[in-house]
Amino acid sequence: MPRLAPLLPEIVLQDGARLFVAAYPLHTPTMGGPHRYTFYTLAWLSGGAATFRCDSERFEVAAGSLVCLAPGQVQWWEDEEPGAQLTLLGFLPEIFTGGALDVRLLTDLPLFQPDGAAVMAAPGEAGAALARLFAQVWTRYQQSADPGPSGTWRILPRQRESLMLAYLHAILAEAALLDASNAPAPLTLAQSADLRLTRLFRIHAVSGALERRPVTYYAELLHVTPDHLARVVGRVTGKSPSAWLQERLLLEAVRLLTFTARPIEQVAEALQFPSATQFSQWFRARSGQTPRQVRQGAASIHTSASTSETQHF
Repeated sequence: MPRLAPLLPEIVLQDGARLFVAAYPLHTPTMGGPHRYTFYTLAWLSGGAATFRCDSERFEVAAGSLVCLAPGQVQWWEDEEPGAQLTLLGFLPEIFTGGALDVRLLTDLPLFQPDGAAVMAAPGEAGAALARLFAQVWTRYQQSADPGPSGTWRILPRQRESLMLAYLHAILAEAALLDASNAPAPLTLAQSADLRLTRLFRIHAVSGALERRPVTYYAELLHVTPDHLARVVGRVTGKSPSAWLQERLLLEAVRLLTFTARPIEQVAEALQFPSATQFSQWFRARSGQTPRQVRQGAASIHTSASTSETQHF
Protein backbone atom coordinates (compact mmCIF):
# COMPACT_ATOMS: atom_id res chain seq x y z
CA MET A 1 0.00 0.00 0.00
CA PRO A 2 1.18 3.56 -0.59
CA ARG A 3 2.06 6.01 2.13
CA LEU A 4 -1.06 7.57 3.55
CA ALA A 5 -1.89 11.00 2.19
CA PRO A 6 -4.13 13.68 3.70
CA LEU A 7 -6.09 13.85 0.46
CA LEU A 8 -6.42 11.40 -2.39
CA PRO A 9 -6.01 13.27 -5.70
CA GLU A 10 -8.91 12.91 -8.09
CA ILE A 11 -9.03 13.66 -11.79
CA VAL A 12 -12.40 14.89 -13.01
CA LEU A 13 -13.93 15.90 -16.29
CA GLN A 14 -14.47 19.65 -16.25
CA ASP A 15 -16.44 22.36 -18.01
CA GLY A 16 -19.05 20.08 -19.52
CA ALA A 17 -16.74 17.46 -21.03
CA ARG A 18 -18.23 13.99 -21.47
CA LEU A 19 -15.29 12.30 -23.17
CA PHE A 20 -11.55 12.90 -23.44
CA VAL A 21 -8.40 11.32 -24.84
CA ALA A 22 -4.86 11.73 -23.50
CA ALA A 23 -1.46 10.21 -24.30
CA TYR A 24 1.75 10.47 -22.30
CA PRO A 25 4.88 8.49 -21.33
CA LEU A 26 4.52 6.67 -18.02
CA HIS A 27 7.89 7.90 -16.82
CA THR A 28 6.55 11.34 -15.87
CA PRO A 29 5.57 12.93 -12.55
CA THR A 30 2.00 13.34 -13.80
CA MET A 31 0.93 9.95 -12.48
CA GLY A 32 3.64 9.58 -9.86
CA GLY A 33 1.38 8.62 -6.96
CA PRO A 34 -1.97 7.07 -6.10
CA HIS A 35 -4.92 8.87 -7.64
CA ARG A 36 -8.28 8.02 -9.11
CA TYR A 37 -10.57 9.02 -11.94
CA THR A 38 -14.20 10.01 -11.57
CA PHE A 39 -15.08 8.48 -14.96
CA TYR A 40 -14.75 5.22 -16.86
CA THR A 41 -11.42 4.64 -18.57
CA LEU A 42 -9.89 2.48 -21.26
CA ALA A 43 -6.09 2.64 -21.13
CA TRP A 44 -3.77 1.20 -23.79
CA LEU A 45 -0.16 0.43 -22.82
CA SER A 46 2.45 0.44 -25.56
CA GLY A 47 6.22 0.66 -25.87
CA GLY A 48 7.17 -1.19 -22.68
CA ALA A 49 5.90 -3.12 -19.66
CA ALA A 50 4.97 -1.71 -16.25
CA THR A 51 3.41 -2.68 -12.93
CA PHE A 52 -0.12 -1.44 -12.36
CA ARG A 53 -1.75 -1.28 -8.93
CA CYS A 54 -5.46 -0.80 -8.40
CA ASP A 55 -6.93 -0.81 -4.91
CA SER A 56 -5.54 -4.06 -3.44
CA GLU A 57 -4.66 -5.71 -6.76
CA ARG A 58 -1.31 -5.80 -8.56
CA PHE A 59 -0.88 -6.45 -12.29
CA GLU A 60 2.23 -6.99 -14.39
CA VAL A 61 1.16 -5.33 -17.63
CA ALA A 62 2.95 -6.05 -20.90
CA ALA A 63 3.01 -3.69 -23.86
CA GLY A 64 -0.04 -4.28 -26.02
CA SER A 65 -2.50 -4.58 -23.15
CA LEU A 66 -5.84 -2.94 -22.43
CA VAL A 67 -6.60 -1.76 -18.89
CA CYS A 68 -10.25 -1.21 -17.97
CA LEU A 69 -11.16 1.01 -15.01
CA ALA A 70 -14.32 2.10 -13.26
CA PRO A 71 -14.75 5.41 -11.40
CA GLY A 72 -13.30 5.70 -7.91
CA GLN A 73 -10.67 2.98 -8.13
CA VAL A 74 -7.36 3.98 -6.52
CA GLN A 75 -4.57 3.35 -9.00
CA TRP A 76 -0.96 4.03 -9.83
CA TRP A 77 1.83 2.79 -12.12
CA GLU A 78 5.34 1.84 -11.11
CA ASP A 79 8.47 0.00 -12.36
CA GLU A 80 7.75 1.18 -15.87
CA GLU A 81 10.19 0.32 -18.65
CA PRO A 82 11.73 3.09 -20.78
CA GLY A 83 9.40 3.93 -23.63
CA ALA A 84 6.24 2.77 -21.89
CA GLN A 85 3.41 4.92 -23.22
CA LEU A 86 -0.21 5.17 -22.05
CA THR A 87 -3.14 6.34 -24.13
CA LEU A 88 -6.33 7.00 -22.18
CA LEU A 89 -9.90 7.18 -23.39
CA GLY A 90 -12.20 8.38 -20.60
CA PHE A 91 -15.94 8.92 -20.66
CA LEU A 92 -18.94 9.57 -18.45
CA PRO A 93 -21.68 6.97 -17.93
CA GLU A 94 -24.35 9.29 -19.37
CA ILE A 95 -23.04 8.37 -22.82
CA PHE A 96 -24.64 4.94 -22.42
CA THR A 97 -27.94 6.18 -21.03
CA GLY A 98 -28.43 8.41 -24.06
CA GLY A 99 -28.23 5.46 -26.43
CA ALA A 100 -25.11 6.69 -28.22
CA LEU A 101 -23.37 3.34 -27.70
CA ASP A 102 -24.43 -0.28 -27.96
CA VAL A 103 -25.07 -1.27 -24.35
CA ARG A 104 -24.91 -4.97 -25.29
CA LEU A 105 -21.13 -4.54 -25.36
CA LEU A 106 -21.24 -4.03 -21.62
CA THR A 107 -22.16 -7.68 -21.08
CA ASP A 108 -18.86 -8.77 -22.61
CA LEU A 109 -16.40 -6.41 -20.97
CA PRO A 110 -14.96 -6.63 -17.44
CA LEU A 111 -14.65 -2.83 -17.57
CA PHE A 112 -18.17 -2.64 -16.24
CA GLN A 113 -17.59 -5.05 -13.39
CA PRO A 114 -16.67 -2.33 -10.89
CA ASP A 115 -15.35 -4.66 -8.18
CA GLY A 116 -11.85 -4.48 -9.64
CA ALA A 117 -9.71 -3.49 -12.56
CA ALA A 118 -9.34 -5.67 -15.63
CA VAL A 119 -6.18 -6.10 -17.69
CA MET A 120 -6.50 -7.86 -21.03
CA ALA A 121 -3.57 -8.79 -23.24
CA ALA A 122 -4.21 -8.16 -26.93
CA PRO A 123 -1.94 -10.35 -29.05
CA GLY A 124 -1.67 -10.57 -32.82
CA GLU A 125 -4.26 -8.93 -35.04
CA ALA A 126 -6.40 -7.86 -32.08
CA GLY A 127 -3.50 -5.92 -30.59
CA ALA A 128 -2.64 -4.35 -33.93
CA ALA A 129 -6.26 -3.24 -34.39
CA LEU A 130 -6.47 -1.72 -30.91
CA ALA A 131 -3.10 0.00 -31.31
CA ARG A 132 -4.30 1.62 -34.55
CA LEU A 133 -7.60 2.69 -33.00
CA PHE A 134 -5.97 4.29 -29.95
CA ALA A 135 -3.43 6.09 -32.15
CA GLN A 136 -6.18 7.34 -34.43
CA VAL A 137 -8.51 8.48 -31.67
CA TRP A 138 -5.68 10.48 -30.05
CA THR A 139 -4.82 12.15 -33.37
CA ARG A 140 -8.45 12.99 -34.10
CA TYR A 141 -9.02 14.26 -30.59
CA GLN A 142 -6.10 16.67 -30.93
CA GLN A 143 -7.55 17.89 -34.20
CA SER A 144 -11.14 18.17 -32.99
CA ALA A 145 -10.92 19.38 -29.40
CA ASP A 146 -11.08 23.08 -28.69
CA PRO A 147 -8.16 24.29 -26.54
CA GLY A 148 -9.28 24.61 -22.93
CA PRO A 149 -8.00 26.75 -20.05
CA SER A 150 -4.75 25.63 -18.49
CA GLY A 151 -5.22 22.65 -16.20
CA THR A 152 -8.51 21.42 -17.69
CA TRP A 153 -9.56 18.86 -20.24
CA ARG A 154 -9.96 20.08 -23.77
CA ILE A 155 -13.66 20.11 -24.58
CA LEU A 156 -15.13 18.51 -27.67
CA PRO A 157 -17.80 20.54 -29.43
CA ARG A 158 -20.91 18.38 -29.46
CA GLN A 159 -21.06 18.27 -33.26
CA ARG A 160 -17.59 16.64 -33.27
CA GLU A 161 -18.15 14.35 -30.33
CA SER A 162 -19.87 11.80 -32.55
CA LEU A 163 -16.52 10.99 -34.18
CA MET A 164 -14.93 10.20 -30.80
CA LEU A 165 -17.96 8.12 -29.84
CA ALA A 166 -17.51 6.09 -33.01
CA TYR A 167 -13.91 5.35 -32.04
CA LEU A 168 -15.00 4.43 -28.49
CA HIS A 169 -17.60 2.07 -29.89
CA ALA A 170 -15.02 0.45 -32.17
CA ILE A 171 -12.55 0.01 -29.30
CA LEU A 172 -15.22 -1.55 -27.09
CA ALA A 173 -16.19 -3.91 -29.90
CA GLU A 174 -12.57 -4.97 -30.45
CA ALA A 175 -12.08 -5.45 -26.71
CA ALA A 176 -15.16 -7.66 -26.54
CA LEU A 177 -13.51 -10.00 -29.05
CA LEU A 178 -10.46 -10.51 -26.82
CA ASP A 179 -12.34 -12.96 -24.62
CA ALA A 180 -14.78 -14.34 -27.14
CA SER A 181 -14.23 -17.88 -25.82
CA ASN A 182 -15.96 -16.88 -22.58
CA ALA A 183 -18.86 -15.14 -24.25
CA PRO A 184 -22.14 -15.63 -22.35
CA ALA A 185 -24.81 -17.93 -23.67
CA PRO A 186 -27.47 -16.29 -25.86
CA LEU A 187 -30.15 -14.50 -23.87
CA THR A 188 -33.85 -14.19 -24.39
CA LEU A 189 -35.22 -10.72 -25.07
CA ALA A 190 -36.47 -10.47 -21.48
CA GLN A 191 -33.12 -11.59 -20.05
CA SER A 192 -31.27 -9.14 -22.29
CA ALA A 193 -33.50 -6.28 -21.16
CA ASP A 194 -32.99 -7.21 -17.50
CA LEU A 195 -29.23 -7.40 -17.92
CA ARG A 196 -29.12 -4.07 -19.75
CA LEU A 197 -31.09 -2.31 -17.01
CA THR A 198 -28.95 -3.85 -14.27
CA ARG A 199 -25.73 -2.85 -16.01
CA LEU A 200 -26.94 0.71 -16.45
CA PHE A 201 -27.94 0.90 -12.79
CA ARG A 202 -24.51 -0.30 -11.70
CA ILE A 203 -22.69 2.02 -14.09
CA HIS A 204 -24.44 5.07 -12.67
CA ALA A 205 -24.34 3.86 -9.07
CA VAL A 206 -20.56 3.40 -9.17
CA SER A 207 -20.14 7.00 -10.28
CA GLY A 208 -22.46 8.36 -7.59
CA ALA A 209 -21.64 6.22 -4.56
CA LEU A 210 -20.65 9.19 -2.39
CA GLU A 211 -23.82 11.14 -3.13
CA ARG A 212 -25.88 8.61 -1.11
CA ARG A 213 -28.66 8.89 -3.64
CA PRO A 214 -31.78 6.78 -3.05
CA VAL A 215 -32.93 3.97 -5.33
CA THR A 216 -35.74 6.22 -6.53
CA TYR A 217 -33.14 8.55 -8.08
CA TYR A 218 -31.69 5.74 -10.22
CA ALA A 219 -35.14 4.47 -11.16
CA GLU A 220 -36.13 7.91 -12.40
CA LEU A 221 -32.82 8.25 -14.27
CA LEU A 222 -33.45 4.94 -16.04
CA HIS A 223 -37.16 5.63 -16.66
CA VAL A 224 -38.52 2.73 -14.62
CA THR A 225 -40.35 2.43 -11.33
CA PRO A 226 -38.37 1.69 -8.13
CA ASP A 227 -40.22 -1.61 -7.72
CA HIS A 228 -39.36 -2.69 -11.26
CA LEU A 229 -35.70 -1.76 -10.76
CA ALA A 230 -35.61 -3.72 -7.49
CA ARG A 231 -37.16 -6.80 -9.10
CA VAL A 232 -34.80 -6.76 -12.08
CA VAL A 233 -31.59 -6.09 -10.14
CA GLY A 234 -32.55 -8.77 -7.61
CA ARG A 235 -33.27 -11.26 -10.38
CA VAL A 236 -29.94 -10.62 -12.13
CA THR A 237 -27.59 -10.18 -9.15
CA GLY A 238 -29.37 -11.80 -6.21
CA LYS A 239 -29.15 -8.49 -4.32
CA SER A 240 -31.41 -5.50 -4.00
CA PRO A 241 -30.33 -2.12 -5.39
CA SER A 242 -30.11 -0.82 -1.81
CA ALA A 243 -27.79 -3.65 -0.77
CA TRP A 244 -25.61 -3.06 -3.79
CA LEU A 245 -25.37 0.67 -2.99
CA GLN A 246 -24.36 -0.18 0.57
CA GLU A 247 -21.57 -2.40 -0.77
CA ARG A 248 -20.28 0.43 -2.92
CA LEU A 249 -20.35 2.77 0.07
CA LEU A 250 -18.39 0.25 2.14
CA LEU A 251 -15.77 -0.04 -0.60
CA GLU A 252 -15.42 3.74 -0.68
CA ALA A 253 -14.99 3.79 3.10
CA VAL A 254 -12.21 1.19 2.86
CA ARG A 255 -10.48 3.27 0.19
CA LEU A 256 -10.58 6.43 2.28
CA LEU A 257 -9.29 4.59 5.35
CA THR A 258 -6.56 2.80 3.39
CA PHE A 259 -5.28 5.46 1.03
CA THR A 260 -5.70 8.69 3.00
CA ALA A 261 -4.76 9.93 6.45
CA ARG A 262 -8.04 11.72 7.02
CA PRO A 263 -9.27 11.43 10.61
CA ILE A 264 -12.10 8.96 10.98
CA GLU A 265 -14.40 11.87 11.78
CA GLN A 266 -13.65 13.37 8.35
CA VAL A 267 -14.16 10.02 6.63
CA ALA A 268 -17.56 9.76 8.30
CA GLU A 269 -18.42 13.28 7.18
CA ALA A 270 -17.29 12.59 3.59
CA LEU A 271 -19.59 9.56 3.52
CA GLN A 272 -22.46 11.63 4.96
CA PHE A 273 -22.80 9.88 8.31
CA PRO A 274 -24.18 11.98 11.17
CA SER A 275 -21.28 11.08 13.46
CA ALA A 276 -18.06 9.07 13.62
CA THR A 277 -19.75 6.74 16.12
CA GLN A 278 -22.57 5.86 13.73
CA PHE A 279 -20.08 5.40 10.90
CA SER A 280 -17.93 3.06 13.02
CA GLN A 281 -20.95 0.97 14.02
CA TRP A 282 -22.12 0.72 10.40
CA PHE A 283 -18.63 -0.13 9.18
CA ARG A 284 -18.01 -2.84 11.76
CA ALA A 285 -21.39 -4.46 11.15
CA ARG A 286 -20.61 -4.84 7.44
CA SER A 287 -16.87 -5.50 7.42
CA GLY A 288 -16.19 -7.25 10.73
CA GLN A 289 -13.49 -4.68 11.53
CA THR A 290 -13.42 -1.23 13.02
CA PRO A 291 -12.25 1.73 10.92
CA ARG A 292 -9.22 2.04 13.17
CA GLN A 293 -8.22 -1.58 12.53
CA VAL A 294 -8.38 -1.03 8.77
CA ARG A 295 -6.35 2.16 9.11
CA GLN A 296 -3.69 0.46 11.25
CA GLY A 297 -3.43 -2.47 8.86
CA ALA A 298 -2.93 -0.16 5.88
CA ALA A 299 -0.30 1.95 7.63
CA SER A 300 1.75 -1.11 8.64
CA ILE A 301 2.30 -2.37 5.09
CA HIS A 302 5.63 -1.35 3.57
CA THR A 303 5.49 0.40 0.22
CA SER A 304 7.79 2.05 -2.23
CA ALA A 305 5.03 4.08 -3.80
CA SER A 306 5.10 7.80 -3.11
CA THR A 307 2.28 10.29 -3.20
CA SER A 308 2.36 13.47 -5.20
CA GLU A 309 0.03 16.14 -6.46
CA THR A 310 -1.86 14.87 -9.50
CA GLN A 311 -2.05 17.26 -12.43
CA HIS A 312 -4.61 17.49 -15.18
CA PHE A 313 -3.45 16.54 -18.63
